[in-house]
Amino acid sequence: MNPWVVQILIMVVMSAISMALRPRPEKPKPQERDVPISEDGDALPDLFGTVWIDDQYLLAWRNMGTVAIKSKGGKK
Repeated sequence: MNPWVVQILIMVVMSAISMALRPRPEKPKPQERDVPISEDGDALPDLFGTVWIDDQYLLAWRNMGTVAIKSKGGKK
């Protein structure tokens, strides 16, 4: 056997082993986020115009859910 054929076989075997041993990532869960929320009594700044702030806050959050994509064409 030629030396390059042996190297190709070793490469294929090593690729198969690395694919079998790689870690499987977890599938993301929809609509689960860690968001900054303003608490009762927190002082929120009055912002006018375009400004840059260092503190993050969120005044409202709701679960939007999912909406099915309709593939029906034509007039509604």
